[in-house]
Amino acid sequence: METITGPVRITELLPTGRDTLVDVDFVDAQIVGPAVLVLGNTRFEGNTLLHRGAGTESLVWEVDDEVRPFVIGAIGLQGCSFTRCTFSLVGFAGPSDEIHKLLQGHWLRD
Repeated sequence: METITGPVRITELLPTGRDTLVDVDFVDAQIVGPAVLVLGNTRFEGNTLLHRGAGTESLVWEVDDEVRPFVIGAIGLQGCSFTRCTFSLVGFAGPSDEIHKLLQGHWLRD
C-alpha cells in the first residue's frame, strides 16, 4: 500500500486515463481539490473537512449504486484510508453507508 503524507493535490495522483485510486494510505495529509471523491470501501479516522461555511448537504452527495453504478468525472477510491487528514475544496459522493462512515467523528470547519 502506498502512503501519502503532507500537502497533495488529489487530482495529480491519478495517472493519465485513470479515474480511481486503489489501496492508498493518506496519513497527516492535506488533501486539496477542487475534486469530488467517490467512496468505496474507504476508511476515515480523525480527519477535518473544511467546508467554507456551507452545510454538509454541499459537501456530500448520496449515490445509489443500483440507480447510478458509475460517476463520470469524479475520482473513485477503493481500499483507501485517510488518517488525521485535512480536506479542502473536496466533496464526497457514495452510498449512504460510506457517507455515514465519512461523517462519523470528523470535524467540519470553515
